[in-house]
Amino acid sequence: MRDLGDRFQIKLSTLTSMVDKIEQARYVKRQNSTQDRRVVYLQLTEKGKRLCDNYFTYLEEISSQMRKVLNEDQLSVFIEGTKRLEESIKLSGGF
Repeated sequence: MRDLGDRFQIKLSTLTSMVDKIEQARYVKRQNSTQDRRVVYLQLTEKGKRLCDNYFTYLEEISSQMRKVLNEDQLSVFIEGTKRLEESIKLSGGF
């Protein structure tokens, strides 16, 4: 859990609340380590795997549509703008 929080820059208390909700929705399940009681692993359930598959399919469709309507220059500007927006949000502490 701590590794996940560090990776996504989320406070552990916030992450715990989020994981509680997605566990209740049966997208993930917690598994305690047999070696270290403090270690908790998260595993996607079949429902969670389907959600991820659907999400990635959706992203591929959106990407394909964008490539149809934007030329290479426009696509580059969009990607660069998105990266700058992400950096700005991170700097402001909102991400």
